[in-house]
Amino acid sequence: MKKPIYFLFIAFNSYFCHTVFSQNCDSLEEWNTIIEKEFPELNTSRLRSGSEKSNRILYNLYSDKYFIPFANKSFENINSIWGNSKWKKLRNCRSKKKYSTLKHIGWLNQFALEPLWNKRVTDKVRTNIIELNKTRSLYNEIISKLNSGIVAFDELIKYKAYATKEFRMLMPSEIETLLSSIKTKETSISNSTIIASANEYANKKIDINNLQQLYNFRMSNSLVYDRADESTRKKANEIVNQRIKEFLDTLVPLEQKKLYQIQSLDKVESFYSNFNKYFSNFTNYSNVKALNNDILEKKTAIIVGQSDAIHNKIAQSSNIEELNAIESVYLSRINQKQATIVSIKNSLKSRAEFIKSKEREIAINKEKKQKAFNDFADKRISEIKNLRQLLKIKYESNLPTFENLQSILVDFTNTINNDATYNVKDANHLKQYIEAFGYMSTQSKGLSDLNSFENSKGYRIIMGTLDTHDKNIGVWTGLVIPNAPEDIINLYRLELNSNYREVSKSVFPFIEEFERHYNNLKPLPLKTSKYSGFYTNVGMNLYNLKVDDKGNLRVTVHNNFDGETNVMAERIDDNTLKVTSWTNITDVYVNKGDILTFTAQGKIRVGLLSATPDGLDGWESFSKVRKLRHSALIGKVGHDSWFEIGSKKTIKASSSGRLYLRINETHVNNNDIGYWSVNCRIK
Repeated sequence: MKKPIYFLFIAFNSYFCHTVFSQNCDSLEEWNTIIEKEFPELNTSRLRSGSEKSNRILYNLYSDKYFIPFANKSFENINSIWGNSKWKKLRNCRSKKKYSTLKHIGWLNQFALEPLWNKRVTDKVRTNIIELNKTRSLYNEIISKLNSGIVAFDELIKYKAYATKEFRMLMPSEIETLLSSIKTKETSISNSTIIASANEYANKKIDINNLQQLYNFRMSNSLVYDRADESTRKKANEIVNQRIKEFLDTLVPLEQKKLYQIQSLDKVESFYSNFNKYFSNFTNYSNVKALNNDILEKKTAIIVGQSDAIHNKIAQSSNIEELNAIESVYLSRINQKQATIVSIKNSLKSRAEFIKSKEREIAINKEKKQKAFNDFADKRISEIKNLRQLLKIKYESNLPTFENLQSILVDFTNTINNDATYNVKDANHLKQYIEAFGYMSTQSKGLSDLNSFENSKGYRIIMGTLDTHDKNIGVWTGLVIPNAPEDIINLYRLELNSNYREVSKSVFPFIEEFERHYNNLKPLPLKTSKYSGFYTNVGMNLYNLKVDDKGNLRVTVHNNFDGETNVMAERIDDNTLKVTSWTNITDVYVNKGDILTFTAQGKIRVGLLSATPDGLDGWESFSKVRKLRHSALIGKVGHDSWFEIGSKKTIKASSSGRLYLRINETHVNNNDIGYWSVNCRIK
């Protein structure tokens, strides 16, 4: 009897174990179905473990919604013994024929079961599903709220944003359900919200500011307005437009009373400015249109009353800009057909034609004068060139120009090394340049602090430096002609006064000479003083001529690389000065209380940088005045403190004295030629 019972037990036990195992594997099949439903296009064989999508699936499967049906309890409550036991039962499911063909069995077997036995993964999943369970709880609350219909429009928009942010880790079907519920409710909620908002706007107190809010109703509520249906939008518009009409019916008469009391042009302009600010969006309303016309007629009447003064202003205008300003002030927003206004317009037109004809005349005369200047300059260039050629033949000597001497100065400066020695290669190049003029070195060795080259007539080119430790200070070159003939002296006097200006003068003597010639005035005689004083161009180099008591001529070029010599800024026109790195004073004198208005433009090369009058950032240690911006245009009056000008500045002079203008820079020797055009007007 025992034997049949034993076999029966064996058979039952085998059936029970198979059934239980099958049930466990069925859970994996359910998980596979969930993945297929939520991610129909997904190929998990290519899904990287730890990726966002892989984690999203894994955390959802272990969240309460999907894990409790799988295990009859929350994953938060399982222990390692239970997990290992469960894993051991499930890990062989893949080998069963029924389950081996499941689309995602590989990913499920390799990754989805790992949280059951791998403690590190278990802890990570448990941490994330706690948050996911909270998120799903919030999701369920929102779905219930949407189904109840008690949701404000702002909440609806907020919930819609949750789909891509707070709820992004939920399953796709859940997000789809949320968005579908929102879409279903969106129109009805938008309808009720926009009507409520329109009524709220309509109940606002009548004043100017609230009128603008009514006008901006649609734009301010565009989010909800655009989601409402057409009939509701129309109704909201009717509510708002009716209230706008009521506002205008109250506000416009008040504005008309204000306008009636205005008698001056500035006040009517101010009134129009406010009208344009608050009512320009409502000119399709008849009362607003009428108010606009009243403003036009009011200003027209004021202009008519001032017509004599306006005609005088027109007659006194000297340029088109002034006429444009008159037209802008007096002839805008008025009745253009009124007789007096037509007369003013005709005066403007006539004056404009007169000014343009004068400007054309000035332009023609300017062109004519420029041509005359060019001819005068070409004649002088030829005169000097021909005279030099004649004297070369007469005295059998090359007579280097001031420009030649300047080139020698530059080349000599470049030969001086920082250690006070002379560069042999550069020195040889310089010697060849000088010898090409027929002047041979009187020294057997290379260059020194004092050098002399002499021709067969005893004429000498000399050069030297006062400070061999700083090649930018005290370097000079010159030409010495013993017992110089008067015609050679006059050649250099003519050249000096034709190409350069005195450092204390703002105008080139050649320009003054041309002005006398152009105006048919008797030319001034050539200066015959034995010492010329220093002349310059932009201030970087200084030129002079001296005849000693023995009749020896000495023509010299000095460098002014440190910019310490006072050099007058060149005058471009009556109100404009040319400021370079080496100019520092002007011929402008200021009285205490004068208002000085500066405008400046242009560029000066400062080292490797290009500086406008506004200066450069940093480099304060190289500034003349450290508290002011480096390399900016600065100025001072008399003995007052320096002030920053930049590209634009207006000041009131606190004392009387000469105006000084310069670049805020101490190491001007590193600068290149360039200049700022500085316009200065004084009132």
